[in-house]
This record gives sequence, structure tokens and C-alpha cells, in this order.
Amino acid sequence: MRRAGAVRWWAGAGLLVAAVAVLVPALDPAVLRDTFSAAAADPVALVAVSALYGLAFVLRAALLRRVLPTVAFGQALAALHVALAGNHLLPLRLGEVLRVTSLVRRAGVPVGVATAATVGLRAADLVAVLAIAAALGPRLVAGTAGPAGWLLIVPAAGAWLAAGWWLRRAVARRAAAAPGPAVRAPGRSWGRGPCSPGCWRRRWCGRRRAGRGWSWTRSTRCWSPR
Repeated sequence: MRRAGAVRWWAGAGLLVAAVAVLVPALDPAVLRDTFSAAAADPVALVAVSALYGLAFVLRAALLRRVLPTVAFGQALAALHVALAGNHLLPLRLGEVLRVTSLVRRAGVPVGVATAATVGLRAADLVAVLAIAAALGPRLVAGTAGPAGWLLIVPAAGAWLAAGWWLRRAVARRAAAAPGPAVRAPGRSWGRGPCSPGCWRRRWCGRRRAGRGWSWTRSTRCWSPR
């Protein structure tokens, strides 16, 4: 175990050195100088923009916790930053894969649930961006992406709905396959109990009998992995 950790550490350090060796020659000193000069000329704007940028991540972490309430806020924030780094450093936006990996390895979320939540939230991001563009700058979008650019909302909304259906299916499968006796203490076994997927079906059926709906953001409210 200790040797594996050392190998991972040295592999990461080697990749970091290789990335720096590739990126540094590509930097434009004039652009960096202009950027730092502009930031120094208006520090108030720099602080305000940085604060808003950080607030966006806080809100996204809170939304991730609403979908997966058993994930700690720090873990949700860490998963978002890992995904951000991966999207900037890896091709094909593979940072989203790292978000799923972070949720699975560090927060104990099942792979299917983490994947469905990630797909749903990214699709919701795209729908929200298109809605904001429609409200504030429809001509800009039409001039940039053409009239067909608005059709992007169709696959985005479809992915959002499909992810919600996928998440509900994943919870239902785990509720049906939950083995063992009921337990009061939360655990990663995801067995039956008051704070486990087994209670999802009971709560869902109760809501159906009461005539109330069930949204996919509520589908994991009773999960409590350690």
C-alpha cells in the first residue's frame, strides 16, 4: 500500500513536470504582462469578479448536495474543482469523469448514481446557459451559432430528463437488491434501513398514495453512506 502511494505520488509529480515543460514555452509574456497590468489597475473589479467566480462554485456544490445529500459540502466542492482542472488539462472534457471518480472514491457514492447526477447537472447547466442567453442576448447567440444554435436545448433537456430517469432507476435497483436486516446506523453497505436506499421505495410509494409527485432531486435524500 505504501509503495503504491509512492508510485502514484511520483507519477503525479512526473506528469506535473511534463505539463509545465509543455505549457511554459507556449506562454506569451506580453499577454501575461498586459493581464497583470489590467488587474493591478483595477483591483476592486478583480476582487469582485473573483468573489463571484468562487460563489458560483459554492452554489454548484450546494446544488450537488441537493441531488446527493449524503455528500459532504467539502467533498462536493472538491469534486467540482477536480472536474474543473481536468476539463482544462485533459481533452474531450474528461474532467467530468474525474468528478464521478471523486464522488465514488471519496464520498462512497455508487458509480451509476454519481454518473447520473453528473450528467443531469451538466445538462442542466447547458439548459440554464441557453435560457440566460435567450433572455439577455438572443441576437448574439443567433449571430454566433446561427438560427440552429437554439436547437441545442433539445438534446440538453433530453439528457437532463434521461439522467433523472437513470438516477431513479439506479436508486430503485439498489432498493430492490438491498440485502440483510434493517440497520439504524448509516453505512456503505447501502442496505435496508431508515437512512438507506431501502427507505426510498417506501417513501416513494407513500408519496404516490398521497397523490404527491416525486422529483429526481429527492430520490437520494435518504442515503447516508459513511
